[in-house]
Amino acid sequence: MKTIFVFIFALSVSFAFGQENYLSTKDLDKSSSKTIKKAEKAFKERDYEKARKEYNKALKKHPNLIHALLRKGTMDLEEKNMNSAIANFTAATELSTSYEPRALSTLAAIYEEKSDYTNALKYYRLYKNELDDEKKIEKIEEKIRLSLVRDSLVKNRVPFESIRLGENINTEGPEYLPALSADGATLIFARVIGGQEDFYISSFDGEGYTLALPMDDLNTAQNEAAHSLSADGKVIVFTACDRQLGKGSCDLYYSVKTDKGWSYEKNLGHLINSEDWDSQPSLAADGKTIYFSSKRPGGMGAADLYYSTLKDRVWSTPVLMPDHINTKGNEMSPFIHADGRTLYFKSDHHPGMGSYDIFVTRKEGDTWSKPENLGYPINTKADDGALSISTDGSTAYYSSDAAASVQKSILGISKRTKRNYDIYKFDLPKKARPLPTTYIKFKVLDGLSKEAILSNLTITSLHSEKEIFNKTASANESFLTVLTRGENYSIHVNKEGYLFYSENINMVEEANFYDPIERTILLYPIPKKTEKPDPIIYDTPIVLRNIFFETASSELLQESFPEIERLKKLLEENEQIRIRIVGHTDNVGSPEYNKKLSHQRADAVKNKLIETGIAHTRLSTIGMGEEQPVASNEEEEGRRQNRRTEFVIIKN
Repeated sequence: MKTIFVFIFALSVSFAFGQENYLSTKDLDKSSSKTIKKAEKAFKERDYEKARKEYNKALKKHPNLIHALLRKGTMDLEEKNMNSAIANFTAATELSTSYEPRALSTLAAIYEEKSDYTNALKYYRLYKNELDDEKKIEKIEEKIRLSLVRDSLVKNRVPFESIRLGENINTEGPEYLPALSADGATLIFARVIGGQEDFYISSFDGEGYTLALPMDDLNTAQNEAAHSLSADGKVIVFTACDRQLGKGSCDLYYSVKTDKGWSYEKNLGHLINSEDWDSQPSLAADGKTIYFSSKRPGGMGAADLYYSTLKDRVWSTPVLMPDHINTKGNEMSPFIHADGRTLYFKSDHHPGMGSYDIFVTRKEGDTWSKPENLGYPINTKADDGALSISTDGSTAYYSSDAAASVQKSILGISKRTKRNYDIYKFDLPKKARPLPTTYIKFKVLDGLSKEAILSNLTITSLHSEKEIFNKTASANESFLTVLTRGENYSIHVNKEGYLFYSENINMVEEANFYDPIERTILLYPIPKKTEKPDPIIYDTPIVLRNIFFETASSELLQESFPEIERLKKLLEENEQIRIRIVGHTDNVGSPEYNKKLSHQRADAVKNKLIETGIAHTRLSTIGMGEEQPVASNEEEEGRRQNRRTEFVIIKN
């Protein structure tokens, strides 16, 4: 705000005439004129003590001497005595708004620095009324618009209480850009030591994050940062600059975690990376879309947000996000939440509290909503950084220099001088939260040996029949991915030579969307003709959790057909096995009715398999009614589990 001081210091001693109730220096008596001349000389020599003494002497005799009030305000401003500066400038402008209109903009700027946007608005509006230059009016109107936004944000503050992560994460040096896996078990961030920017990794041990260690597989003698972590924590996409493999000044790279560590970095390719600055990636939970910021030609401003999609293992040409998201300013640090529909980013042009504010936009169909400011005091005058949001949407992680040293600005306002970013977290206000989302984490074992095995996991939307996840994991890996409200998910775990595992997770009807789903899945080997299988294979039922019936009926719903198709495929590929289909119910209704209904439902599945070409001699059915519950019938969730269809392999 140095311009404010220079501005007022150079006030002319010329006289303004009008109807206002002030006294000009021209109208002073001889004695008072002599006093003012002494004051002016001391003022120009910056002998403010003497100048103030002479101005006060003149004001005692002439309280409406506007020039003396303005001079005192200017000295107060220089000496950072803000309350006195406000008092003197206010007294002067109450005598006249037209004598020196720039005093009005000075008051507005002071109040703006003090975050008193109500008074800032008042004086910006008064200043606008004194202008006749269209360009100046346009600039002040922009300040008025910003002050209106900031006034509203401050008056409607959101809940905010940040917590600094412990000493295992934060040090005396800068730590920033936290990125988490979907289960929160892995935290990767950037740390600067001796000017070197590197990755550090920490694990959550149930109580807090462990001591962060450098990621030596990825760190180089150059800088690495601005990164994003896949949902399962096995892929990292990051920014590196001036690399030999680079396409432009800064490019996006990726690395995959293997049994031997993190793989050597690979450039994401010429379609995503341009000859300009490409940085700050955010990888969607399904791994098929990436958002990033770029300064390539063809955008709206200096830095804009783009996205690219993965198809047949190739990233598409990036698409510029809509112009109600990108502006002529800078849009940076995108973070796409695990729900795949809620995008957070920071901008220095969308109306907000400071140089950069954080905003959120939501995708409905193919349309992104108008960005919303996350609110004050999440956003402040400072350069508010990127967020990373937990899978359940309740906790935000970010970096801040809140603990940095400060000094007084020329307006007497505290300014941070020594940047020392640390990582913090806070509860995200409900209005700013993404869709309810949870994660599933499956470890797959051989049902007999209990040893971990390689297997495949597929997740399908029962509504759209669209496959949304398909991945094979090694014996040393767990499946980890996210599920979002609004879908009914069919989940299958498969391995060649084994019976499949089936699960249904209904995120349309579930009462609590946030509870993680962690399972140890047992897959049982399919009996061979030449082998004598373990008896447990014949005694263990395989639940067909994606078989559905009309209420109180044996009529199959269409959503059941993919599950029946899987069972058909199993029988076709293993002609040596026969199965018994078993129906179960809850205890609602009489035992006789439930017995009959369960048998009818088992028959319905059998008949559908016969329709698909499976020989009836390989199929038998039985209805158990309510006799074999697997959960309590006292609550609906237990009754839902008890209403099930199973199959068991029959001994030949």
